[in-house]
Amino acid sequence: MGNEASKVKGDKKVSMKDRCKQELLRLSWRMILAVEEEAERQQDESTRMMSMTVESEIDKSKAWEGKYGVIEEDKPFDDEDEDEIVEKADQQESAIAAQFGDLLDLKPFHEDFGDNFFEYCPDLQGQFPTNYQLVTKMIKKFIGKVIEGKDLDRLARHYGRTHWKYDLKDSHFAGFAEALTDTINLRLGRYGTIEIMKIWREEAYAIVKLLQEQQKAYKKKRMGAMAAAGRSGGIMIG
Repeated sequence: MGNEASKVKGDKKVSMKDRCKQELLRLSWRMILAVEEEAERQQDESTRMMSMTVESEIDKSKAWEGKYGVIEEDKPFDDEDEDEIVEKADQQESAIAAQFGDLLDLKPFHEDFGDNFFEYCPDLQGQFPTNYQLVTKMIKKFIGKVIEGKDLDRLARHYGRTHWKYDLKDSHFAGFAEALTDTINLRLGRYGTIEIMKIWREEAYAIVKLLQEQQKAYKKKRMGAMAAAGRSGGIMIG
């Protein structure tokens, strides 16, 4: 059956170590997606429960109104009633927090990534897409390819074509990798062991290295073409 320590995949040999790393990435990424889905579900549920509580208290306040109008015009809804509603709302919020735990505080992936990224690269905040979800979509595509063991070159070339105009430094790409690692670590929680996070950090840096190479290569290509067009008197559209 061949060497047990390696497996042929396409025209490449994948070592047992790499297969284990890929499996850990796959399993932990599935956990992250599950956490995202559960957090969204529980946040929606908590909102629904709070809404039901408020509606219930509003219905009770209507008890002051009779068939022909307000029974006591000067006191349809006094301070004591308001305090009672606030107290019950606080109790409801505490009960929801106890039921759902930390997932209620979990932001969407793109928001956490954006917060983390700008901690490392505050100078890029004005150049970053307003819609962080687009960035998350790109990140998840890359991670999906990594987990499936597929080639990233096509996605990286697309990144190079769309980002060559930006003055990106080594620190920006490093910040991207660290922000991605931090965002993943937050979602894995206690399951984000030192070993697993080391693997994720390596993969994050491998991804940004490829992005940086393609961005620099495309920038060099476009700048060369623009210079040539300038010397010949032509017009080069970037």
